[in-house]
Amino acid sequence: MIREVVQRLGVRALVGAGWSDLASDPTGADVFVVKSFDDAEVLPRGAAVVHHGGAGTTQTVTR
Repeated sequence: MIREVVQRLGVRALVGAGWSDLASDPTGADVFVVKSFDDAEVLPRGAAVVHHGGAGTTQTVTR
């Protein structure tokens, strides 16, 4: 679903997989999956954020 959306919009996605077992598709350059990333460093550089609603992430997004 993520790949379909980013291809339709012509954007890229960074997915913080956390404890899940999602994996990056090495042939795709539009969706990159990592276990975690620095919210304060990455989120200000993005055009949009979709997240789980945790307090720390919500604070970073609204900042």
